[in-house]
Amino acid sequence: MTHRPHLAKIPIELVSSLLLALSWGISAEGLTAPAIDTVAKFGDRTAQSPNTTAVDETQLRRVTVRVVSSDAAGSGAIVDRSNDTYTVLTNWHVVENRQNLTVLTHDGHRHSLSVEPRRIAGVDMAVVRFRSSRQYPVVPLAENLPQVGETAYAAGFPLYERGGGPMTIDRGITNFTLNVGEVSVLLDRPLLGGYQLGYTNPIVVGMSGGPIFNGRGELIGLNARTSGRDPGFSAYQYRDGSSPTPDELEIVQSSSLGVPIHYYTGLSPVSSTPTVSPPPRNPATIAPPVVRPQTPLTPVSREPQTVRDEDLNSLQE
Repeated sequence: MTHRPHLAKIPIELVSSLLLALSWGISAEGLTAPAIDTVAKFGDRTAQSPNTTAVDETQLRRVTVRVVSSDAAGSGAIVDRSNDTYTVLTNWHVVENRQNLTVLTHDGHRHSLSVEPRRIAGVDMAVVRFRSSRQYPVVPLAENLPQVGETAYAAGFPLYERGGGPMTIDRGITNFTLNVGEVSVLLDRPLLGGYQLGYTNPIVVGMSGGPIFNGRGELIGLNARTSGRDPGFSAYQYRDGSSPTPDELEIVQSSSLGVPIHYYTGLSPVSSTPTVSPPPRNPATIAPPVVRPQTPLTPVSREPQTVRDEDLNSLQE
């Protein structure tokens, strides 16, 4: 009788996660144990990152929408509901001068806008609204500003296939992407566009306007700009006309940049001097989840924070 060596069983979730990580260009040897753990647990639709509570990936996906026009697409987050009217936050550059705008919700339904997009505070943030008798959850808004080093999740819908492939507009919401990193910089004053929140999560074209969540699943900002931009052409100029110091420019240029939620909520902006931390070399990326039939939704329980038109008028430039 032939005796075969005993092979330890490797959890299939870990094997799948490593394969997914490699397909997204993340070196397996570059993944630390906590990073591997984070990727693996997303296979169970719940993520745990160091120094944070578990977040429900399904809930994050349900509050993330795709904002589609005739020839492009971005992302957004449902931030309010009043009766059958839903309010979505996205980037102004996603909706400015775009035709035939619609909102795609997580269930694949397409919704026409009920009002024209409205810009907030002269920054790269806009409000769009749609009406639906369907029940959609609303993302809880962070009551405190994020801290450097705090876990951050960035969500959205890439506009192109990986490697510069064809556009993904015809894929609807099936290419939803969520990745995990951390807050890398909080500037003491905003760059042009209101970009003030830096984070290590890799984002790509099409994820603009998508939500940035903290470790509790609360909205802290919107994706707005990919990292590594050419510092020329005022790409990293402050709104007051000044320029970052060389040290500030190094960390800002290496970070993805977002518009913090305080432009919408009225939280006090970041004050004093900027705080920074170097980004990790290999932030773990969570691959798009398998789309499964959805069960009836129950909106998250919180008091509606209805934004009235007169309130928006006061926020506009």
